[in-house]
Amino acid sequence: MKTAAKKNTPKLVAKNAGRSVTEKNKDFDSVKMMRQIRDKLSKEIMDMTFEEENAYLQKLLAKK
Repeated sequence: MKTAAKKNTPKLVAKNAGRSVTEKNKDFDSVKMMRQIRDKLSKEIMDMTFEEENAYLQKLLAKK
């Protein structure tokens, strides 16, 4: 009797809300980057008035 070939799957680490969380080697961490961008932006606009903040954000959006 032949056995099925073992698939090369990531090691199961935990279950989270019904979804499997697996170990993976990540070259890019999108959540970490999003948090860094958000924190940098928060520091830049922390002491601005609403009008200054609005002008700053409009200027940033105009660059795109």
